[in-house]
Amino acid sequence: MRNILVVAICTVSLFLSSCQDWIDVNPKTDIEAEKFFTSEDGFKSALTGLYSMMTLEKSYGRQMTFDFVEKLVQRYDNYAPGAVTDEERAAIYKYGETTSSKNAIADIWLKLYNEIANINNFLQYLETNGDVILTEGYRDLMKGEALGLRAFHYFDILRLWGPIYSLDSTKLCIPFRDKFDSESAPMMAANEVVKRIVADLQAAEELLKNDPMNYEHVAEEPFIGQRKHRMNKFAVKAMLARVYLYRGNKELAAQYAREVIEKSGLELVRNN
Repeated sequence: MRNILVVAICTVSLFLSSCQDWIDVNPKTDIEAEKFFTSEDGFKSALTGLYSMMTLEKSYGRQMTFDFVEKLVQRYDNYAPGAVTDEERAAIYKYGETTSSKNAIADIWLKLYNEIANINNFLQYLETNGDVILTEGYRDLMKGEALGLRAFHYFDILRLWGPIYSLDSTKLCIPFRDKFDSESAPMMAANEVVKRIVADLQAAEELLKNDPMNYEHVAEEPFIGQRKHRMNKFAVKAMLARVYLYRGNKELAAQYAREVIEKSGLELVRNN
């Protein structure tokens, strides 16, 4: 498994330096994508690489979890008592003036769309080369995870850059890209983005209906072990609960939330 992770990180983490280089995403090794996606193991490594990209600091390894975004909503502050003034702390909200904020916002935007580009590339090769995946059920498992991850990314981008949904759901806000190509994508209305997110999650839910949901380490086949750390079928259902609540459909949100609570086999860290 360790070797798979190393290959995945080297081969699939395709970093983009600018919008002009959006498609100039050569792997960091000499393995070309066309050769990489020619075996089941190659697809396994590529999918692992998608998760690996999300652990970097500009993404969910820092900025999207415990740093910039959490500071914006005032749920986290890593300054020592008395180290900064209230005025200095408030500078994070001066997006047009504070260099650190401008850079953080630009980095998050670019990194999340970079990850989406890699997910789209993975899905594209899954459609054209997926016949090389011979183990029964693995192709559906991989596609379901990738669609769930794409929806996960777009939902966060929408919540950060979109309008207050309950007040103006038709406002143009972000581009939605579901193909790996060089074509520009226009800004899309928030409610249309939500429709696309729900469509991805519903497709993922169907593809993952036979998810083995093995939470333990499976030595003989690591790919289907430790499912609690992947975009498994209950993670997709939890995402649907979040998106339906955001959309204002409390009945469906509650339905999916109850299903996760009652059937996932997991408990809250602290039972409330």
